[in-house]
Amino acid sequence: MASTSTPLAIPSDRLTGNAEVLPDFVITAVLAAMPDGRLLAAPREDEGDDVSYEVLVENGEGVFAIDVSADGIVRDIEPAGTEEHAISASDLPQLVRAAVEATVPGSRITKAVRELVRDRVIYDVEVDVRGRKFDLEIAEDGIVLKVEDPDGARWQTEYIRVAEDLKREQRTTGGLTSFLQYRVANRWWTQVRYDCYGLPIDQGWEDRATALLAFLPHERTSVRFQYSRWRVDARHRGFNQYHIQLRFGVGPHGSSYRGCHGCQA
Repeated sequence: MASTSTPLAIPSDRLTGNAEVLPDFVITAVLAAMPDGRLLAAPREDEGDDVSYEVLVENGEGVFAIDVSADGIVRDIEPAGTEEHAISASDLPQLVRAAVEATVPGSRITKAVRELVRDRVIYDVEVDVRGRKFDLEIAEDGIVLKVEDPDGARWQTEYIRVAEDLKREQRTTGGLTSFLQYRVANRWWTQVRYDCYGLPIDQGWEDRATALLAFLPHERTSVRFQYSRWRVDARHRGFNQYHIQLRFGVGPHGSSYRGCHGCQA
């Protein structure tokens, strides 16, 4: 039996985005089931003669998928926080759309997915610029977490913050890592990377700057030449590291390489 899905959205103050109008009886049913909910997206599912709406709703307890029949009856409500949900470009928050345009000007959004990662809403967005494709990972507040060009460059930055209680003496520490990869030839990649551990700096810190060259003769094999310089204090005392690494995989299932995962320092 054939199945089709048509992206719909509700133009209201509870909705992110604005497109075609969802039927009033579906909105009424959803808000009756979850009065404090904010509607995020609502694909219409057509399976033969069976028409239904799977409405994605967010409230203080998380994200839920509400299944509503064509006659306005709520058939099911289940947590959706651990799932990925494809949404239309118009359903993306304004801050996310602005971040896409600022990062890849003139691009056309071809795919968008909303997911919850460690209680944080993340949007995976694929865009096209005159035939060239980019993958972006953007937080709900518009912060760009990752930019990937499968055919060329890939940039990613992460920050981790940890709060500790060592015998009731509170301490906060964190770390930052950022790297840029670029494919210089069909099987050759370069990468520069910076890591800093112990933020804020007044808690004691060290950092590392890395440069590497990687050769990928096969999707499951890489040869990596790497140089790293570590600093352990503000007086630039530290040490150098040199690595030559052969990495390979065996078995019937190969690794899925997006960018150069064999390049990771």
